[in-house]
Amino acid sequence: MPKRPFFLEDAHGIELEPRRIGYERPPDPLSLREFFRHVRMGNRSQAKKPARPLAEHWQRCTVQVRYTKGGSIGKWYSHGAYMARETKDGLGFHATDDNVPVAQTMADWRRQGDSLFFRVIVSPEFGDRLDLKKQIRETITQMELDLQTSLEWIAVAHYNTDRPHVHVVIRGKRDDGRDLRIPPRYVREGLRDRAAAAATRQLGYRTSEDILEAQRREIHQVRFTGLDRRLIKRQDTNGMLRVEPSRDATEFHLERRLIELERMGLATRHGSPWQLSPELERSLRAAQKTRDRVQIMEAHGVMASDTNLPFRLLKLNDVQDVEGKVLVHSQDEYSGNNFSLIETVQGEMIRLPHSKEMAAARHHGNLQPGAYIRVRRTGQEQWNIVEHGNADLLLSDSQFLRENAGRLAELVPTGYEGWLGRLRRAVDQARDRDNYRSR
Repeated sequence: MPKRPFFLEDAHGIELEPRRIGYERPPDPLSLREFFRHVRMGNRSQAKKPARPLAEHWQRCTVQVRYTKGGSIGKWYSHGAYMARETKDGLGFHATDDNVPVAQTMADWRRQGDSLFFRVIVSPEFGDRLDLKKQIRETITQMELDLQTSLEWIAVAHYNTDRPHVHVVIRGKRDDGRDLRIPPRYVREGLRDRAAAAATRQLGYRTSEDILEAQRREIHQVRFTGLDRRLIKRQDTNGMLRVEPSRDATEFHLERRLIELERMGLATRHGSPWQLSPELERSLRAAQKTRDRVQIMEAHGVMASDTNLPFRLLKLNDVQDVEGKVLVHSQDEYSGNNFSLIETVQGEMIRLPHSKEMAAARHHGNLQPGAYIRVRRTGQEQWNIVEHGNADLLLSDSQFLRENAGRLAELVPTGYEGWLGRLRRAVDQARDRDNYRSR
């Protein structure tokens, strides 16, 4: 008989669709030694690891863990401020308090000599049904038992997406003063299963109806979904696949998803079989990034000249010459890295990661939203930043236009409204004046 699942108690003999009640008590803590012993046993031979009975029926959670090492007090403060941007007065919660100043607490950790903190994002499948604070508190309590140390942490629940989630920062110190280390295998499996167990205690086991509800939510979503993964796995060597909507609800949902993908131009019906676009995953992930961009801009109340401007994500090493108007500064909620959205003179929306030069300029109050900047690479991991002032006022700066009209005329596209359209008109008028003087 297989051993009980790693992080869930009393899994034997339960019904597939139990009543929606919590457990009488939380699962018994499982030591890391026992957890890692299971992993080693699974890797030692071709035999499968001890089965997780009914794993499909646990509540599901996505957990991402990263860490930030070093940086200034200001960087730690900024991360806390960004994390708490949706809360009243910048407050989060921890084990015993619902009103913790997030940014100030993180800055204090750095002032006390801390060198790192861990960033955790917990995203339950049915976060809208959960008491997220209770789930996180139970998860961290269990994490303390697993790691055999008390933890200092702060969390903020975010409801700005269709999937409520929680951002947690964990101080990188054990209770004995040593640096906290979280084993990679615990990050990959243990923490996720602890969060899933805490969600399952609240909602009960994930029923067949829950599974179908999750699929129904994915049918019309403009992102790469679990249904899309199923469809890709089903393709034959010719890229064709079939579904049988009359067989069961999952097959029906797959067909509905294919119809939606066909509407997006990412799937084609050939009689009974279907064919997926080879660009399916890339296109849907790009669409999700575009949606994220719009959410960032809406949150900060900024507008681009055209919401349909092409969007491009740049890696720092890819930045050669970027010129345009700063729309907003923000922070990647997964990596914690700062970036700016730039409406470029070429008619693109660029997500520009901050170099050390940009971080320094921001620290001194420069590169404010609305500024016209040019960022050029000057060497190995070196960039020169020139700020020309307010991008709107620059449209009437005769000296700037006279010096740059010829160059910008080759870059700025026509046919746009907003700032980009006004820039094009200002450039054309400056060239007309120059041509008139030269006669």
